[in-house]
Amino acid sequence: MSGADDATRVEENRRRAREQLKQLAAKKPIAATPASVRDASTRDATVSQSANRESPTKRRLGDYIEFDLTRLHNSRGGFLVEESNDELEALEERRKERERELQRMRDQMEPGISLDPSTRPVCESCGTTDIIFDPFQRVFGVFVCRPCERANPERYSLLTKTEVKDDYLLTDAELGDQELLPHLLKRNPHKSTYSSMMLFMRGQVEAYAFSEAKWKSPEGLDAEYERRQAEKSRKRVKRFNEGLDRLRKSTIRSNVWQARQDAEHSGPQLITHLPDASADALKTFEEIPACIYQSARMGRIRGHDDPACECSLANGIAYACTDEANCINRLTQVECMPDVCACRKHCKNQRFQRCEYAPVDIVHMPKKGFGLRAAMDLEADTFVYEYIGDVVNHETFLRRMHQYKEEHIEHFYFMMLQKDEYIDATRRGARSRFINHSCNPNCYVSKWHVGKQVRMGIFTKRTIVAGEELTFNYNVDRYGNDPQECHCGEPNCVGTIGGRTQTDIVTMDDLYIEALGIAEEVARIRATLPRGKRSKVLDEDYNPVLHPMTEPEAPRVVTAMRQACSNRNILKKLLTRVTLTDDVSAHKSMVKLHGFVVMSDVLHEWAHDAEIVTLALECLRRWPLLARDKALDSGVEAAVREYAAGAVEFEGKADEAHISEAASALVAGWEKLSTTLRIARREALEDASFDADASFSWTERRRAAAAQLAQKEEAAEDAAIQLREALLAYRNQEEARAEVPKAPSPNKPAPKAEPAKPTVSLEDIIRKANEEEERRRIEAQERAEQEKAAAEAAAKAEAEALAERKRQRKEAEAERKRRRLSGTKDKPKPERKESESTAHLERQLQKMVGAIVVKHMSKVKDRIARDRFKRHARELTSIICAKEMKNPRTWPPPRGKSGHREIQEFSDEKRAKIKRFAHEYTKKLLKHHKKPEKDAKEESAHGSPEGGDTTVDVSLSFAASPGGPDTEALSPMSDGSAAYSPASRTASPSASP
Repeated sequence: MSGADDATRVEENRRRAREQLKQLAAKKPIAATPASVRDASTRDATVSQSANRESPTKRRLGDYIEFDLTRLHNSRGGFLVEESNDELEALEERRKERERELQRMRDQMEPGISLDPSTRPVCESCGTTDIIFDPFQRVFGVFVCRPCERANPERYSLLTKTEVKDDYLLTDAELGDQELLPHLLKRNPHKSTYSSMMLFMRGQVEAYAFSEAKWKSPEGLDAEYERRQAEKSRKRVKRFNEGLDRLRKSTIRSNVWQARQDAEHSGPQLITHLPDASADALKTFEEIPACIYQSARMGRIRGHDDPACECSLANGIAYACTDEANCINRLTQVECMPDVCACRKHCKNQRFQRCEYAPVDIVHMPKKGFGLRAAMDLEADTFVYEYIGDVVNHETFLRRMHQYKEEHIEHFYFMMLQKDEYIDATRRGARSRFINHSCNPNCYVSKWHVGKQVRMGIFTKRTIVAGEELTFNYNVDRYGNDPQECHCGEPNCVGTIGGRTQTDIVTMDDLYIEALGIAEEVARIRATLPRGKRSKVLDEDYNPVLHPMTEPEAPRVVTAMRQACSNRNILKKLLTRVTLTDDVSAHKSMVKLHGFVVMSDVLHEWAHDAEIVTLALECLRRWPLLARDKALDSGVEAAVREYAAGAVEFEGKADEAHISEAASALVAGWEKLSTTLRIARREALEDASFDADASFSWTERRRAAAAQLAQKEEAAEDAAIQLREALLAYRNQEEARAEVPKAPSPNKPAPKAEPAKPTVSLEDIIRKANEEEERRRIEAQERAEQEKAAAEAAAKAEAEALAERKRQRKEAEAERKRRRLSGTKDKPKPERKESESTAHLERQLQKMVGAIVVKHMSKVKDRIARDRFKRHARELTSIICAKEMKNPRTWPPPRGKSGHREIQEFSDEKRAKIKRFAHEYTKKLLKHHKKPEKDAKEESAHGSPEGGDTTVDVSLSFAASPGGPDTEALSPMSDGSAAYSPASRTASPSASP
């Protein structure tokens, strides 16, 4: 249907509707009977009122507007009414008429065409008469043709007002002068409501800018531009400094009252008026000299490194292993060992071992209870006391906390030693348990490595005067029950004790702040946060900006990593800072400062944390090594090999492929390095031969002895030359100390030439040592190859057995299917099933017993050769398993709910019996199997001969007892477990211990 038909139909419908409305309006009411005249009149009045009253719809919509829907056009943004073609044509005609009118006006302004060449305008560049009249001639007064205008943009291109101001530094007044700089006004293309654009010709702008009236030359323009840039920079810096001053003044004004309060309480809190209460305090607990460990493996460090420092007595006894001597061990919080340190009895870094405690008094304070008071002035970083108590695991820690809470013990004495290891000084401990809390403490807690143990010490944070109370921050280092009210009385008191551990950044240890390099950021936070609202915490939400560390910061970073080994957040940020560092000298310092031992602890504590392990491997990749010793001795290489083999399972999501690849690359790089020859240090030196001017190391003592020998044999020139050749590598260092040889006196006869003493040169010593080391390496390689071949054979046999079991399983499954189809009930052979079940139970028992045996015998692993250790561990496991299976009350184990026999976990009593059995076995093994080192090496390389001493001894110890092999069997316990019976040991001395 066309549009005209639609319009006709619409008009017809409207006409009909209007006619119907007129008829309804003119229609008269229907006549009514006399009886209902009143009702009819009432009804007519109601109808007329309804007709006159406006409806709600009409009032809401207003007057009726007619639309021709056929002319609406959907513009996607609304409906528009299409105009008719006649109207569009009229508009187009009017537009064209306006254009023609404008053209007529322009023609009147343009010069007429003249046939006289002398009167016609020409192009100022090429001389052609085909010039551009609009806008160049009309606005700028320039005659130029189109080709020249396009070929010379440096003269005829148009510039905007902004470009002229930025490039030529002209002012608005100059640009607004039409006579000085003609410009063309053009409608703004961005928006019609904006002001018109001002366009200038480049040639005219440059002519004015480089004239004598303005900048005189391009060089003058450049100079003015540089001057303005410098002025802008100066003003910018000035504004920044002014803002900084305003911020500083506002901060000072906001903290004026707090500063006054701090000034009033800045002095030490002296408690000299309180009497000594040591007698009463010592009755409240049991004082012990050292920590008591729940198990022998607690409190042990994981890695091992050379504990020797580089200190010597060359600068005097007063500087032996002190902070002034930059002792490596002291910087990294490691104590020197008496049998290793060159300073021996003069070493100042053995405070834990010598119990060099500060003099303190125990006093009773009104609100705090007992506390410690300094009995004399103490310098900063003075060792006050060791924190001593029971070292327990995490389960015992939780149980004791609950127990103390039920017993209403108000004061708590737990402190974290390592991950899942805590010191409990509640019932047993030392006087350090009485040191109270303070939000502004004068002491701090630090972990030190003493030999193979981790110990906790309390040190002074600043200079302390006599009579001042000793305090440290519980919120950082101690663990307890519910938060308690704090009575420290310091201006920055947070109000409570406990409930937090190393989280608040405003109370965080300064060691971590300096190690992370965020001292300025923390100072700003502490200055800006108001008192009572310092709730910014160092957690996942707080991510400080970390920067690479420098070489002087390496000791602080290593020390902080030792302290924060159990704090994941701080440890992660410390490792991240190490990975950001590219300075090789800083990484060398970390290796020198026992960094591999620290990394061994990290890999042990967070072995299943993929993020920490990835950061640790990246740190190890950046650390330079010249030899393989540090990676081997610290145990890092063994841990990295486990990651390379994919033997460690991670918690949560982890990129195991990336970790394995990084670990494999590390191991491959370390395997290329060689192990250095280590000449053992002297176990002990005679006091009479110990000189204060002695050198630090055994190597330097060798050099000094060689120098003295050279002075004694000055007369024998040949011997001196031979000695100098032997000590060629050390000669340059000895020239400064060597004395000038004195000429023989002419009055005395020349001494008789004594025969040269047979001397062994240093090269011979090193050569023999290298040969010995090479021989050991070859033997170790042969043993490794033999073990590898044995392992391959065992793996092959295991694979064959597995294939055989699979084949038998498939055959049995096929047989069962065949019987099921034939209607016969499937009954497996009882002998075969019983034999397989028994073998499985025996293997399970060997695994459970072997784990306990190996764990117990590992304590003496260093005193037994590796092969011998493995052989005796297997033999002891077999003996215990055999004795266990001989007991009819415990073997075979009872059937479980599933109908299969299952070995239950050993009870604590049974584990203790097995440990005692293994302990006696180990003692007898160490007593009866001490062989020379050479025999031990031969046994390790070639194995024990048939009927050798080891086999005979073991058999005599455990089988040849008077009571027979069952005399020392694990006797059955009431719970069905086996216990070791010492009856035979007491009856017969030759029996097993």
